[in-house]
Amino acid sequence: MSKRKVYYSIIGIGCLFLFVLAIYNEKNSKDEIVAKQDSDALQLIEENSTRNAIQILLQENKRALSDWWAWSPNKQMVAFTYLEKGSNPVMYLWKVGDTKPTRFNEVTGLEEHPGEYYFWSPNSKYFITETVDSGIKKKGYVYSVEKQKMIDTIPYVISLIWSPDSRRVGIGIENTEFEPMIATELYGTVDLGIYNIETGKVSIVEGGTGEYYLIPSDWDEDGYIHAEKRYINSSRVNTNLKLKVD
Repeated sequence: MSKRKVYYSIIGIGCLFLFVLAIYNEKNSKDEIVAKQDSDALQLIEENSTRNAIQILLQENKRALSDWWAWSPNKQMVAFTYLEKGSNPVMYLWKVGDTKPTRFNEVTGLEEHPGEYYFWSPNSKYFITETVDSGIKKKGYVYSVEKQKMIDTIPYVISLIWSPDSRRVGIGIENTEFEPMIATELYGTVDLGIYNIETGKVSIVEGGTGEYYLIPSDWDEDGYIHAEKRYINSSRVNTNLKLKVD
């Protein structure tokens, strides 16, 4: 190949790169402009909203609480908390492609703590908002995206974990039958439980004791749930359990 051909090839590649870069920057700029056109309202001007435009609007909107929103695993929806004028915080769900979000009117019990955290199911069909009853005692509000409403509540301790198939939730359950060796906030211990999203029932996988709590920490694809054996006596080192769940 002659030097002239090499020279023209380099110029051609450079022009192509600049063209692609210009298109990318134009798209991002468009999203920013669309979001800023109505920055104090939960609505986008363009007909087909993008994830990027929604993200920018929520980041710049002072009424959208930045710490209280989360995208679904499939990146097609975002659940968030919004401070409406003259009212308590309200939860919204915004789907990519919609010019405005859906308002969840059923916020019973959430007036003071409207969804401090959002926990999405792996299949993006449900999400749980977490509120704190007191200290390590919490309450989860289960929402269905399809039904667009709250379908259940779950009391639990410390943390929760979704199963990979999105059918169950691992939770810590307060058990008052055991008296702890050391005085704590709880009246008993914490059992490892499972909440079934389809039936609404809770079953116990393994019980805690007066010496330790069982706190769910992970759930494997092969059906094993992991739990931290958290000793009430802080001088003991916490260990982990791995249990098969049918």
